[in-house]
Amino acid sequence: MKMKREVRYKRLEAPFFTSPILGEDNEQFLQRMQEDGYTKIVPLFNRDGWYYDRWLKLTWYEKDGYAWKHKDLNSDTELFLYTLDQLNTKCLNCEEINAIKTLMIYGICPKELKDLLFRHSYNMQIIQSQRDVRLHRLRFNKRYININQNQS
Repeated sequence: MKMKREVRYKRLEAPFFTSPILGEDNEQFLQRMQEDGYTKIVPLFNRDGWYYDRWLKLTWYEKDGYAWKHKDLNSDTELFLYTLDQLNTKCLNCEEINAIKTLMIYGICPKELKDLLFRHSYNMQIIQSQRDVRLHRLRFNKRYININQNQS
């Protein structure tokens, strides 16, 4: 019988604030991270991302060969686990949504299904807002590049 091995590290995409702001050089960026309460550490994977060590209960960010951990490790860890839980939530299809709504209309819907429907609708709102932010960022970058090219 094979033993199931638990994965020690989990990785999510690096949050937006781990990248330099437009027009910010590396020194300004590193200073901003320190002012925000992050301490520089040695990168473990040298791959951009937000990491969580299950054994040590520690989170850190890696971006462009740098790594940081936040001074308040508990809040960062809780946020990572919450984000991971949200990403692992099962997406419901239309039939499942309609079935849960029908059970709610008749008043026989268990609390677990109500929670699942709430979590699903919340995740859909998050995904939509993330898409909107990405599109807005792309449009802004295109405008910024066009303005710079016209000025040259």
